[in-house]
This record gives sequence, C-alpha cells and structure tokens, in this order.
Amino acid sequence: MEQSELETMPRGAWVQRLLDGQLGLCRQLDELSLKQSALIDDGEYEELLELLAQREDVIASLTKGQERLDPVRTQWDGFLSSLTEELQARIRQQAEELSTITARIAKRDQGDQRKLKLNRDETAKQLNAVSRSRGALSAYTRRGDNVPTFQDQRA
Repeated sequence: MEQSELETMPRGAWVQRLLDGQLGLCRQLDELSLKQSALIDDGEYEELLELLAQREDVIASLTKGQERLDPVRTQWDGFLSSLTEELQARIRQQAEELSTITARIAKRDQGDQRKLKLNRDETAKQLNAVSRSRGALSAYTRRGDNVPTFQDQRA
C-alpha cells in the first residue's frame, strides 16, 4: 500500500497497517539472523558479508517505518485510548510481538558477536604461533654468504 493511501486511512487502521509491515520486516530480519548464526558456526564469512548487506536493507526499511510511527509513539497512551477496544487489543498484540522478535534477534546477535570475537582471538593465537615458529626456524638457518666460520688450514 502506498504512503498516500495509508495517510488517508483512519489513524488506528493506519497504525495497524504500518505495524503489520514492521512485523513482516522483523520476521524477515529474524530469519536472516538465524542464517547469520549458521554461517558463523560454519565459518562461511564471505556468505556472512552478503547476508549482512541484506540485513542492512531490512534495517533501513524498519527505520523508515519507525520514523513514520514516531508522531503516534510520542502520544501512545492518548492514541490508544481513542481506539475501539478491539483495535487497541490488536495493536497491543502487534507491539508485543515486535518487542518479542526484536529481543530474540538482539539476544542472538549478542551470541553471534561473542562467537566472532572468539574466532578472531583464536585466529590471532594461531597467527602468533606461526610467527613464533618461523622465528625459531630462522634461528637455525644460515644467513649471509654461507662461508664456514672455522677452516682447517693444515694440509
């Protein structure tokens, strides 16, 4: 539905329609978040970067929707009291579902962030070990012009 069509609707229906759109986007973000966790677990970092770009697009759309809802959110209680009980219940349910989904995504993202940090730290340890091994090997290899230090001059 176009923005101009939404704006000609009664305010309660307008908010309900916007919240429906926000819920759809949150569900999409939740699915992407699940895929993100799987990609991190599997070490598929190139695919993870592609997925993060998709997430950015969904988040940008969510942000636009939130901006459109801002005038109503600042007067939420007054807005809700102006609606029928049925519409109030529906909008409250939508708001609760949005809150539940976003909390689930945030929790999963925190876990993913911890996994990525652990992976990064482990990779740093492995790179450090390789560097130390190379240093130890270089101590045993000859440098310079390979001329022996001691020569037996008696012959």
